Amino acid sequence: MKRIISLLVFCLTGLNISNRMASGTQETTAVSTSLFLIKQNDKYGYIDKTGRIVIAPQFQKADNFSNEFANVQVDGKWGYIDKSGKIVIRPQFDEAKAFNEALAGVKVDGK
Repeated sequence: MKRIISLLVFCLTGLNISNRMASGTQETTAVSTSLFLIKQNDKYGYIDKTGRIVIAPQFQKADNFSNEFANVQVDGKWGYIDKSGKIVIRPQFDEAKAFNEALAGVKVDGK
């Protein structure tokens, strides 16, 4: 677990973090960065405060943004996207929690 968290922190230190994400419609949940999580046709995405889809609904599951990243599920595995919708940590985890102070808890093979 320590190795995975260290890997996540290492991966994030080289990223250019900026406000660049969004998508979706209906079933909205407020996000602190003015992005809203939506569910449309059983897929999750994000919209901005005007209702414009920024990141099209494409994820099996998704959470709100935290520290500029959101954890999303693709093909049964969890990874992370930035606000442009770009995958910054490929989906490879059985579970993934939101970032908090540059750290995020993940689970691989039950650990």
